[in-house]
Amino acid sequence: MNKEPRTFSLKIQKAELYIRSLKKSFVLEDPESLRKLSEGLAPAWLGGSPVSHRGQGFNPMVITLEDGRQFLIETMDDGFPHTDAWGEKTMKLDFWRLFGVPAQAAGFEEDAQGNTVFTCEGISEVYHPDGRILRRMEDKEMEDGQIHTVVTEYTYRPDNQLEASVVYDGGKAVSRDAYEYDDRGRLIKESTYSEGILGWYFTYEYDDQDRVTAEIWHAADGSLGHKTSNNYYWYDEAGNQYDYGMLDDGTVSGGMAPPAPVRK
Repeated sequence: MNKEPRTFSLKIQKAELYIRSLKKSFVLEDPESLRKLSEGLAPAWLGGSPVSHRGQGFNPMVITLEDGRQFLIETMDDGFPHTDAWGEKTMKLDFWRLFGVPAQAAGFEEDAQGNTVFTCEGISEVYHPDGRILRRMEDKEMEDGQIHTVVTEYTYRPDNQLEASVVYDGGKAVSRDAYEYDDRGRLIKESTYSEGILGWYFTYEYDDQDRVTAEIWHAADGSLGHKTSNNYYWYDEAGNQYDYGMLDDGTVSGGMAPPAPVRK
């Protein structure tokens, strides 16, 4: 399951995405869509001058801030924005939907039920019109050299929160991830099973603003592992999220250390 994304606050006045394959620009100006766009951006994605806005090799997006500054973001043909054709493809779909870009132009198709289908290099994924992933099919080479089609099915609660993902190989369920939430809709537990047997689980902690602050690993019997198996988060005054790791002695290891004392 994807972890909670980092937030990056930008006051965007307008955004324009140019799709080279269509030779057409799509402009985003309504406040709610701009807010969603802002939440999905990261500082490292802000590039150079919008002058090269019709450059080759990418679908450029120019964002204009309320203070008049403009930034260029190079959104690659195989994703948004990234270099791995699969790492962020769902992000590409979500953002292109914001702009009203046809799914086909983004490399997606629609099935008879109106779901969106993305297929590339032996992988196929199906998304509900609201963006929820429903199924993933991938051809994998096994140790014996044979190719198996591995299928992952996703199920959701009535409130559209992810409930479980089950992996099938040859029609047999081989693993399952199950997700539990509190009465406020916050993810509090993520359990991983192999052929029906619990292997481990993560529990999640939050601050008084419902922002995740820790992902804590547990063995199947509930015992805690090393702190290096956990993930920790803190937030600056603007609400931007930063992650860091920790050694068993409480020393921060990796990521960005918080300004306040960390837990021991």
